[in-house]
Amino acid sequence: MEGEGLIEKITDEKDKRVNYYILTEKGRSLNRLIYDLVVFTLDNDDDPTHYSEKTKEETKQIFREKLGV
Repeated sequence: MEGEGLIEKITDEKDKRVNYYILTEKGRSLNRLIYDLVVFTLDNDDDPTHYSEKTKEETKQIFREKLGV
C-alpha cells in the first residue's frame, strides 16, 4: 500500500522502533468505498447472532464519522 501511494510511513522521533501509517490523499479517496463495504457487510449478514440491528446502525454511524462520508 505504501508503494502504491495509499499510505505514508512515519517513524516516531522519540522511539525509532515505532512506526505510524497514515493515509495519503490518494488513500483517503477510498473512504467512500471502505464505508460502502462496511454497509454491504452489515446489511447482508443474515446471522442475528453476529450483530444486533442497534449495533449495525451504531457501526455505520462510527464509520461515517471517522471516514467523513
